[in-house]
Amino acid sequence: MTNSMKESDTLLILESDKSLRKGVAVALLEYFIQITITTDNPKEAISASKRKDFSVIITGDEFPDQNGLEIIKQLRINNPLAKLYIISKNY
Repeated sequence: MTNSMKESDTLLILESDKSLRKGVAVALLEYFIQITITTDNPKEAISASKRKDFSVIITGDEFPDQNGLEIIKQLRINNPLAKLYIISKNY
């Protein structure tokens, strides 16, 4: 994989599994100047996506007490131009 990201690229990682969230962040450090936000809290991620335009959003699809698909829809509404990647343990 080549480093095609720019300094202005911003990344949001939303994943409930702490090990997976940290692993994704570490793996992507080479490709992003900074990992803008990593969280396991969907409300925090949605709030951040309202305040900032992310170029890439990586999210899980399962969260305790919340519908993953609805979270993903809200992230997409707030950042329609972001590249959106979904991590799923089920597929």
